[in-house]
Amino acid sequence: MTDLVQHAKGLADSARDALLKTLMSVPDEKLTWSPSATARSALGIAAHAGVSNRAFAGIIRGKGMPDLPMDELVQQMVAAEAAITSREQAVGLIQQTTAAVHAALDALTPELVSSLVETPMMTQPMTLFMVLPGIHMYAHAAQIDYVETVWGDMESHI
Repeated sequence: MTDLVQHAKGLADSARDALLKTLMSVPDEKLTWSPSATARSALGIAAHAGVSNRAFAGIIRGKGMPDLPMDELVQQMVAAEAAITSREQAVGLIQQTTAAVHAALDALTPELVSSLVETPMMTQPMTLFMVLPGIHMYAHAAQIDYVETVWGDMESHI
């Protein structure tokens, strides 16, 4: 189990670093810019990743997701993301919630590692949720990198 935990923590750290690196490459004047009214800005993407990490840590700790209707859960996440209004807040949230993921991974029991996790969106093995914070942050780092190409920055920042 220790190897699985170390792998998951390493993936989360590597993805956090990629996410923060690409977020830091966004010019201040472009931080809240989005390509359309329905698209997230770089800041919004980073806030989403940080808020999601908090949820992932709860799932990994075996607490599951809050027992709320899906629309209320989404509203809570959207509100938490909207509360992040600066690069510094986003960076702090990502660092804090990645540390929470680490703590949750360190506290895993063999029973939790071998469990199935049920969420409103899917039922999957805990081993998937162990690596999901890293996968999720890498995906969002790539989104920020793509948003940068829309305004002409063709350099990869991941």
